[in-house]
Formats: sequence, C-alpha cells, structure tokens
Amino acid sequence: MSDRSHNPRSPAAMAVALTAVAIAIAGTGYAAVTLPRNSVGTAQLKKSAVTSAKVRDHSLLAVDFAPGQLPRGDAGPAGEFGATGPTGPAGPQGPTGAAGTSGVVGAAGAAGAAGAVGPTWGMTWVAGSGGVTSCLPTDLLSRVFSLSRTSRLQATGFAQVLALGAAQMQIIIDVISGATPLGSVDSGTAMTAPVVATLMTVTGVLSQAGVPVDFPAGTYQVRFRLSETAPCSISITATSPTLTLVALGTTP
Repeated sequence: MSDRSHNPRSPAAMAVALTAVAIAIAGTGYAAVTLPRNSVGTAQLKKSAVTSAKVRDHSLLAVDFAPGQLPRGDAGPAGEFGATGPTGPAGPQGPTGAAGTSGVVGAAGAAGAAGAVGPTWGMTWVAGSGGVTSCLPTDLLSRVFSLSRTSRLQATGFAQVLALGAAQMQIIIDVISGATPLGSVDSGTAMTAPVVATLMTVTGVLSQAGVPVDFPAGTYQVRFRLSETAPCSISITATSPTLTLVALGTTP
C-alpha cells in the first residue's frame, strides 16, 4: 500500500502550499501599503473622507469653525470679582426740552376758616341823670372821641327811665361832625306806664338810611339822647344813662 501523505500532489500538500503562498503575499502587501508618520495631507484625502465618526470627541477647537457657525451658549455665573462696579460720574446736562402743554385746571379748594377778629377799641361813659318834658330829643350824655383810621362804630346804651304819666318815648345814639349827623341807631318807641321805672336799651352799628357808615379818621361827637314821642307834656327822668362806643376791627 502506498503513503499518500508524502505525495507532493496530494490535496493536503497542496493546501499547505497555497496557505504558505497566501501568507507570504499578505505579509508582503501589508508591508507595501504601510505609510510613514506625517505623510498624509489634504491632497491625499478624498472629498467628504473625514466624517463625524472619524473625529475624536472634544478634539476640535472653536477656531476650527467658521464665524457664526457655533451657537452662543447660556451666560455663565458671575465670576469671583463679578460684582457691579461703582457708578461712574454723571454726564453733562442735556439741553432743555420743549415746554409741555398746560394741564387741566383743578377744582377750587374749600374755603379756609374765618380769621380771628382784629383788635378793637372801645370807651364807656356814664352820666348822672337827665330828663325831658317835651317832644324834642334831649342829650342824656355827650362825648367827643377821635379815630386814627377808618372804622365802623357799634354803640350800646341803656338807661332806667321813669315817666310821671303814660308816655311814649325812645332813646337814640348818634354821631355828628360839627352840626351834621353822620350815623345813628335808636331803640324804636316804647310805652311806659305811670310812675313805673322802665329799663330802655339800644344797640347796633351806626348807620345812615340802613347802610352801615365807615367813619374816616378824625374827631367826632357821640350823643345818647332821650325823646318823648307822645304826649309831649309828661316829665320823664332817665337815671344813670350808660353809653359804650366800640370801633370795630381797628385801634384809634
């Protein structure tokens, strides 16, 4: 029987030979395509040869991208010295702008409280007694006074009046300059019973035809008078007639 393993043409021997040839060829080809370091440049790369998968993560820099290609990230936290700096000096004042239109006029405010009454001047005179026996007014007292500025005058007078019969009478206060009456106030008429004492009073601002009189600065005479209006024949006596004259809102 023959030994086939030593037959140069046997399949086993052929396979071994082919394997050796393949290894030799492969080793020679690998050696033939090995490139030296730093020998590949842009000219050796095909278009689109470098893909994302071929680029190592985090290996590119911002300068490797075109301007505007990378989106701006979120603002980072303030640094250790990121506090706001001091305010700079004020700039020069700008030009004055044009005047604006006027606003609507507001409603009128409420009226204020009335002020205090100004200073006054006053005098009081008292006479003993006086009387009348006719219808002509008779002075119970008369005094001269002066004003240093224009004033209105308020007068008050009273007297205890006794008639010796039923009589109608009145008391009058007036102010004259020379012989000219300037203003007056009266009590109106009053009836007294026989032998009965009656307290008669009069008070008011001196007026002329119902209009208060403003007396200029000067010297005047004031009179407190008693007049019997009817029957003009009965004796009438006034006891301690008293007259007070006040200049309103001023000093003499």
